[in-house]
Amino acid sequence: MFLQRLYHILLDKIGLAIILISGEEVYKVYSKKFFVPDQDLKLYLQNLKQELDKNNK
Repeated sequence: MFLQRLYHILLDKIGLAIILISGEEVYKVYSKKFFVPDQDLKLYLQNLKQELDKNNK
């Protein structure tokens, strides 16, 4: 009886630790910037167009 209770407590603690670690890693991944904001993208495209125009002249 004692070992069974201890076994369940240990599994609960391990399960909670796994959930906590997984949650932290998912948060780290999704909190990073994956996409360039529209304004930065527009500025980049404008600069690229200007450079191409300079090279074509």
